[in-house]
Amino acid sequence: MSLAVAIGWGAWCVYEGVSASVHAEKGLHATRLTLKAVEEYFTKHDGAWPGSWADLEQTSNKVDEVYQMTDGRDHVADFVWVDFGADPDLIAKQTENEFEAIRPVGPYYASYRFAVPLFLESLRKARQRAH
Repeated sequence: MSLAVAIGWGAWCVYEGVSASVHAEKGLHATRLTLKAVEEYFTKHDGAWPGSWADLEQTSNKVDEVYQMTDGRDHVADFVWVDFGADPDLIAKQTENEFEAIRPVGPYYASYRFAVPLFLESLRKARQRAH
């Protein structure tokens, strides 16, 4: 292997590593902010689950922060996924390990999961108040 190929390979590996790390960092923050935005939504809407990003935009300023973190609304799906068709009663019965209704996309840091237990507890309380 020539020196130029080795240097090129090394540079590519560094670039890929940095790109994955930046994506993971953005995904982590976008996911945590999305959890907060959805929590604000179901707290203000009697335990209802949002049907779209537009629903969240009307309820939480956290969505603006999500869009800033992900380089705009058109790119948010590259970083965080939300099951807008989810049944909040089913989600409220899930354990933190079963919860998948909001999750990062692509390379990510799993530390967003630390927020899931409190999120689920808030959802359970909101659903109880609604019934």
